[in-house]
Amino acid sequence: MNKQSNKIIKELRYYTVTVVASVIFATGLRIFIFAPVMSIPSSSMEPAIFAGDRIIITKLIPGPRFFKDIRQFRIDGKVQTKRLKGIRKVGRNDVLVFNFPYSKGWEKIDMDLNVFYLKRCVALPGDTFLIEN
Repeated sequence: MNKQSNKIIKELRYYTVTVVASVIFATGLRIFIFAPVMSIPSSSMEPAIFAGDRIIITKLIPGPRFFKDIRQFRIDGKVQTKRLKGIRKVGRNDVLVFNFPYSKGWEKIDMDLNVFYLKRCVALPGDTFLIEN
C-alpha cells in the first residue's frame, strides 16, 4: 500500500469511530439524562406551560427508567420497567411527565408507554387531599 491509501484508511477509521462514539453518547444521554417531548397539545397547564410549547424532560430527578425485557414490548405492548435512583424525590409543585395509567380491574394498574401526561404534583404520599366543587 502506498501513503495515500494508508492516509485514506486512517481517516475512514477516525470518522467511523467518531460517528459510532457520537451515536453511543447521544443514546446514553437520551436514555439516562433527558428526553425531548412533542409540543404540548392542551392548555391544561396554562399559564405555566402553553399549548404548542415544546419541552425537554430531565430524567435525573426521579431517576431514568428503562425496559427490563424489550422482547415483551414487541409481543403485547406491555413491559416491565425499572427505575434507577434519582438525585432527589419528587416534591410538591414539580411538573411531571408520566405515562397514562389505566386499569382493567382493581388487581393491577398498567400504563400506556405511548401516551404522556404533563401535570403538576399537588400532593405526596401521606398527604390529605381534598377537592371542593
